[in-house]
Amino acid sequence: MSKGGLSLFITREIPIGVSLLVDFVLPYHSTPLALRSVVRTRSGFNYGIEFLSPTPEEQEVIERTCRVFTLLS
Repeated sequence: MSKGGLSLFITREIPIGVSLLVDFVLPYHSTPLALRSVVRTRSGFNYGIEFLSPTPEEQEVIERTCRVFTLLS
């Protein structure tokens, strides 16, 4: 996970450029996020998706989670 997107392992084929609605819950945060995104890269079953226009509140949750991940690594 990064401020701009997410790496996913998906066992079905999704073409690069496809728009997705990604719905997930981050660790240490109880509210689900539902973010519009687009598939940017693919290697086997590993996909890189870019978040599209998260709200300021969603961006803050993402950035806070990234900071926590940095502290834990």
